[in-house]
Amino acid sequence: MHHIISSTAPEHRLGAWLSLLGIILVALNLRDATVTLAPIYNYIEQNFAINDKAISIIGMLPSLSFALFSLLAPRLTRLVGLEKSLIIAMIMTSIGELLRGYLSQSAWSLGLFSFISLGGMGLGNVLLPPAIKHYFPNHIGLLTSLYTVLTALSASIPSLVAVPTTTTMGWRFAVGVWGMLAFIALLPWLALIQQHHITNHNINTSTYKASQWPTAWALAIMFSVGALCLA
Repeated sequence: MHHIISSTAPEHRLGAWLSLLGIILVALNLRDATVTLAPIYNYIEQNFAINDKAISIIGMLPSLSFALFSLLAPRLTRLVGLEKSLIIAMIMTSIGELLRGYLSQSAWSLGLFSFISLGGMGLGNVLLPPAIKHYFPNHIGLLTSLYTVLTALSASIPSLVAVPTTTTMGWRFAVGVWGMLAFIALLPWLALIQQHHITNHNINTSTYKASQWPTAWALAIMFSVGALCLA
């Protein structure tokens, strides 16, 4: 990725590195909440009852929340900007993951906290492609491919390690630990906002209009369908 950064002006290289790191980390957080529960429901049932109906409803939440928050993402971006919207997305993801892992006491609360984390991921689905377009307009294809691969890893690795982690650390840790990854993902965007404040960097808000970029919507629909298949 060094050639991507080196193509920018020296004074903007720190921002380029921060935005690249932010894109990578957000992409790694866009699917784990959709796959961590399914392999460990039998362990969760040792703490509180969760019947087949509740499992089915929770399984529908990824598609529901992705669709709903994808529609809200453009309005949020117009209100607070792209970086702050991504920060909000990762805060929702982190808090939702931590709450459902450590504070869930019923199927209802597990579903509610899951909806929060999945909502953050739904925002990220729509916000990340415009972030790539804005910060790396000359490398959209490359970084979109990277983003897609990292999102696929986010959908596979958590499900693979869910059972081993649960048997050694407990199901609450296996679910809640991903909230820390989401927290880490918001740090580059916080730093980027601070850099923009210091340098008085003026950003062209036209690139933030996710609703006007068809690729963002196409990716959001594709990933929503993928989430439905994984649920």
